[in-house]
Amino acid sequence: MHKIAFFYILLFSLCNYAELFSQNEKPVNDSLQIFRNDTIALKSSDTITNIPLLRHGSRFLLPYANVLTIEKKELQLINYFQPSEILKIRLPAYPLSLGSYGQFNHFSAFGGNPHDVWVSFNNRTLNDLEFGSYNLEQIQPEFLEKLEILFGSDAVIYGDNSSGALINIQEPRYNTKLPYTRIWYCQSGIQGIASDAIFSQNLFKNTNFTVGYRSLNDPGRYPNSSVDGWNIRGAFRWNPSNLSSISFVYNYTNFFLGTNGGVNQEASTNIFDPLYSKVNYEALAERNIRNDMTLTYTRYLDDSMHSAFSASLFWTRSFWRKDRDFDLVIIPFDSTLNIESISDNLGVIASYEQHLTDFITIRAGGSVNYYNVNQTDYQSQSTGVGISGYVHSNFSFSKDLNLSCGLRVSGKYDYLLYSIGGRLSANLSNNIEFFADFSLSEKAPSPVDVFSLIKEKNILSILGASWKADNLGLSLNLFARYVADPFVSERISDSLGKTLSTRTINGSDATVVGCYFNITTELFKNFHIDYFTQLHYSLFEGQESRLYPLFYGGISPYYEIFKGRSFLRLGLNFNLMTGFRGELFIPQTRRYVFSGYESGFFNNGIDVFLAAKLGSAFVRIAFENVLAQGYYYTPIYPELERILKISVSWSFMD
Repeated sequence: MHKIAFFYILLFSLCNYAELFSQNEKPVNDSLQIFRNDTIALKSSDTITNIPLLRHGSRFLLPYANVLTIEKKELQLINYFQPSEILKIRLPAYPLSLGSYGQFNHFSAFGGNPHDVWVSFNNRTLNDLEFGSYNLEQIQPEFLEKLEILFGSDAVIYGDNSSGALINIQEPRYNTKLPYTRIWYCQSGIQGIASDAIFSQNLFKNTNFTVGYRSLNDPGRYPNSSVDGWNIRGAFRWNPSNLSSISFVYNYTNFFLGTNGGVNQEASTNIFDPLYSKVNYEALAERNIRNDMTLTYTRYLDDSMHSAFSASLFWTRSFWRKDRDFDLVIIPFDSTLNIESISDNLGVIASYEQHLTDFITIRAGGSVNYYNVNQTDYQSQSTGVGISGYVHSNFSFSKDLNLSCGLRVSGKYDYLLYSIGGRLSANLSNNIEFFADFSLSEKAPSPVDVFSLIKEKNILSILGASWKADNLGLSLNLFARYVADPFVSERISDSLGKTLSTRTINGSDATVVGCYFNITTELFKNFHIDYFTQLHYSLFEGQESRLYPLFYGGISPYYEIFKGRSFLRLGLNFNLMTGFRGELFIPQTRRYVFSGYESGFFNNGIDVFLAAKLGSAFVRIAFENVLAQGYYYTPIYPELERILKISVSWSFMD
């Protein structure tokens, strides 16, 4: 069935090939500007007399500069199978990949960890209550208007436990009188299949209805590393006026993962060959079934759009089932092999924004939620009410000098948490920008930890500068993170040394310092080179911990060809990293423990990629790890080798 579907997709793409040289329009300078996920006019029509709000579901209703955005049009040129591949390309962060599709593939930003990342949809939290984190592979890239990413002081003020980063998913914005359909399909490796489809149409006056599905399936290269996930969603939006929008979004997710715990180095002859390696867990798996409901209201309070209010009422019910073998039982003589639990998170989050003068903009908001988490072998029972509030101010001293600062207070799991921070930005010239960011935040444990822990304290300082010319861009970020009383996970092992679970304790202190450096240039007409470097140095309790490679960098040259509104991009990607220890990922609790393994120099084996717009279809082809190099980002979860990845997307009635 998959082969037949793939044949029709290729046939459709080739039928549109004739349009490649049939266009006579002159292309714009920015190649991304000629591509859109759809060309549906976002203007009044006979079914939509009120224009849908541009920022409905956005983190900021009034303009704010310190946001990294990934818009849906940018996804047209990214050949991805899963969402983490998009973030790996765009974020200034070290990838914490587990090597296989659908797994808990995450990232470390400015020395943080995945439990320092707050993920939200229309500003309501998506993080799993049990772990305090979210599996990024459950994001649906085709069902969003844009991703908004915050770091540093902005992240800790607008999110809980978010000293690493804050990611907000803004719901998609459609306005079409005629039925609109968009299809995305990707095939990677031998049997990896992913697909997504959207249908949208205006129903009644000032209303729009959108439905869609997504599937993600791959048997995995190593034993017990499969993924079988799917999602269905529906959205209904009503625009009472040109200044307000109301939407209801329902997401149902069913996600199964084989969680093998990585390769066992001691029991393997060659950790990079599935035939000569042995995984840690051959019979450990998990299934997560989520129901997410979100009702969002957005309103500008006057025609000047200088004041705005937004609120989201939400409910998440999450069902978990963990399947294990007898050798992974924690309590002696326990015969329970299937552990099930349910958690509920019901709440409301609201914000108010006011542009007082050209000098100052104030934002304030908060949230209240009721949570309930069942007790299992891996987590504590927790029931209660969480509450948080924040205030954030932006001062524009001039067009070249800006200061933002704020405070957040949260009550969670009987912990009172404070976060404070600020950012000073300056334009030193027309081409040079500089900023200094400082934040101090406190973090509470999650049910998979213990609630007797001392709260963790993060101090993060970032210095950044960027320089832009016509064909050259440079950016540099220096950072230092100090963590007092860090949450440290230790293994709970049996008599044979097999890890059954983890326990969390407080360490004394940890430090990570580093540098992110990027270059983008058009060396000559239509020939571009992107280069990045990441430097990390980490300490734990005064001793070098080597959590990340001292050097991690890459270069990507590519060439672009334009013909009317058609387009072709062809290039290479090469990455290199020095040796490191890293941390082992323990899937039972989604925690990381110190690794004793020493890696050597790694490279990604070179990726070759092509992206093209052929008529109304987008085609992306990549051959990854051409040289079949063995390497990993997280010990010991080897990355895939010699993978052919093909993805296609197109729209009907566009």
